[in-house]
Amino acid sequence: MNFFRVARLVLYSLIVNSTLLLLVFASWNIHATLSGGPRVPCEPIIMIMTCYLTFIFLILGFSLGIVWVECLWSFVVALTQGAFYLSHPCLAIIQVCSSASPVRLDADRIFQDNWSICTSTSLLVPLGWLSSFIAWLYFFILFITVLANISVYPGIWKDSVNDIDLFGFLPARKRRPDLKWSRRDAENLNIWDENAARRFSVAPWAKTTTIRRGVDLPFSVKSVDGTESTSSVYKMPLPDSPRAALVRQMHNGSLFVENIDRDSVHVEDSDFPVQHSNKTMWVPADAIIGGR
Repeated sequence: MNFFRVARLVLYSLIVNSTLLLLVFASWNIHATLSGGPRVPCEPIIMIMTCYLTFIFLILGFSLGIVWVECLWSFVVALTQGAFYLSHPCLAIIQVCSSASPVRLDADRIFQDNWSICTSTSLLVPLGWLSSFIAWLYFFILFITVLANISVYPGIWKDSVNDIDLFGFLPARKRRPDLKWSRRDAENLNIWDENAARRFSVAPWAKTTTIRRGVDLPFSVKSVDGTESTSSVYKMPLPDSPRAALVRQMHNGSLFVENIDRDSVHVEDSDFPVQHSNKTMWVPADAIIGGR
């Protein structure tokens, strides 16, 4: 059960009990006052009217449970009781009890009706303060709870208190199916997102075979002895080697025509590094500088 609903039921029971006690003591005060004289003060009558109004609001609030109705009646009851009991401080009890001293008439009857008036008034004022405090407490708890949950439930004011899971857990999201990779890869590649995981899924028209790099097409290589590692590899023909370019004849004062041949660009095997030509050699840099 939700914690807020439990707290609401507890506050409801406190309001009902305090209102019943107020109704009983106010009736006792009116009865004691009528026994002593024909005049009855208006304070107990207003208390009884406030108790009946509180009971009506409690019945409507418990049956309907609309949030704005709950806030409205709790605010009205708290404001009415608070304003009324603020006008009757504890000094009023002292004045009533000082003027209502017990009178000894005979041995069988010691206390008169003034004692009943003093006792009922002494109980009404603190009980009224307590009832007003409980009403204000219920109003503030409900109002603050609604403000705290209005971001989760935008239409909370028109909903019922019994239908809203205040301060509860939201329904869990639908669990995605397990993927065929580790959680570490999922965290690094962010593949929990549907858009990111879509590029890892295999299309229905694609082949399900796994290509081995360096063995299967199109990433096949040749072995060391020059033979292909697999018989299924298609041997692509190499382009013809370019013919040696002839250098334009230059007359340097002699009848000798100098022809310079380029190194052969034929590649025996493209998977191995290019071998050095026979015409290449290492020459120290000092010899070149000294020959200038």
